[in-house]
Amino acid sequence: MMAIRMLAVSGLFAATVAAAETRVTVERNDAGATADFKFSTIAPPSKSDAGTAARVRVLSGQPDGNGGGPKALVDGVAAGNSDDPASNFFFQSGRGGGRMSRAGRILLTLKEATEVQAIQTYSWHVDVRGPQVYSVLGDGGNDDLPLPDRNRPDAVALGWTKIAAVDTRTQEKTTGGQYAVRIAAAEGSLGRHKRLLFDVERSAEDSPFAQTFFSEIDVLDGKEYEPAKAAVAEIDWFDIGDKYRIGFDTSDAPDLKPWVDTKLKPVCAAWYPKIVEMLPSEGYTAPEKFTITFHEDMEGVAHCAGTSIHCAARWYRTQLDREGLGSIVHEMVHVVQQYGRLGSGRRNNPGWLVEGLADYIRWHLYEPASARRPPNPKTAKYTDSYRTTAAFLAYVVEKKGPEVIPKLNAARRDGKYKPEIWTEVAGASVDELWAEYVNTLE
Repeated sequence: MMAIRMLAVSGLFAATVAAAETRVTVERNDAGATADFKFSTIAPPSKSDAGTAARVRVLSGQPDGNGGGPKALVDGVAAGNSDDPASNFFFQSGRGGGRMSRAGRILLTLKEATEVQAIQTYSWHVDVRGPQVYSVLGDGGNDDLPLPDRNRPDAVALGWTKIAAVDTRTQEKTTGGQYAVRIAAAEGSLGRHKRLLFDVERSAEDSPFAQTFFSEIDVLDGKEYEPAKAAVAEIDWFDIGDKYRIGFDTSDAPDLKPWVDTKLKPVCAAWYPKIVEMLPSEGYTAPEKFTITFHEDMEGVAHCAGTSIHCAARWYRTQLDREGLGSIVHEMVHVVQQYGRLGSGRRNNPGWLVEGLADYIRWHLYEPASARRPPNPKTAKYTDSYRTTAAFLAYVVEKKGPEVIPKLNAARRDGKYKPEIWTEVAGASVDELWAEYVNTLE
């Protein structure tokens, strides 16, 4: 049986859940929350725990480009306020690992296998991005345990040990606030582990923005660690003229370096400035420096987090002469877009347009026409994102003019997008334009 004890004191609650030998303690600050992350029994985020020296990888799910990226989870720096996306890691809205409730999986690889005494996680947001819902599993110190993937999603079946399940949501449906979670054994340690797997879920089913703002993950083993040193020497910096600079990191996959040098760099040199020119808006300057990193243990294809593009080396090895270059063009569009980073927020800004615009530039400007696939007029919708939205945008540009793209981009970046924008920039509603396009397909 599971014992639950809850205590409510002037805007702060503490809940302790004991199941078998593992105890999960949850504390929440409400109105009195500060950037110090002070709680009654749980210490603030540490700058010297085992997590500080850990390597962080996203195994599934798409990190939100407005966040601080995976490194924000172990940098020892907590969020400065209740809506500080750049200081947090969170998954992209509407994306996940198959189920609607799934957000994604995060892997922490510690410097060495160690007896884990406690795991502490922190989050802070004014609304549904505050609560934490996840399970954490350990490898038991076995480096040979395979990672779960799309074909083998059950980590326990692969030999991973489930340490705890966390759900900070209360029966009163409390959402926003500053949360701290401590996972510890009633006696002894949580086991000897080198890798910790966090299976993160959305905090609400009725909101598209229920991706938790995780500010920090601490792994405590009674020792102190220095922060992991950035592999600056392993980044190959490549200059595009005297304005743009791209860092390529193939240290995880050195066999890809010849392809990067001979194929990818020329494409980046030619297309990044073009993309910047295609997507302007008033008062905005596109990033002049970004990185492209290839990860050996990453699943999926690629994702962009702020000014960092992360690529799955295993996928790229199979696509060097096929879709590899085009996929990077798509991600470079995300580097330029930077929607929401000017403080404009993301209300009413549809994700399908973000990915559709990136695929429009890729499939209808970069890739050859022979590589395009027309949507199925009987089942497709412009909100399908990616190639379908891209094909629709190409039709609108052909009929209404190329200025449609920069106008939609500016509205999206400035947080001023609304459905009526289509009538303003293209002379008809988005549904009317889609109906016209479907007629051409039929």
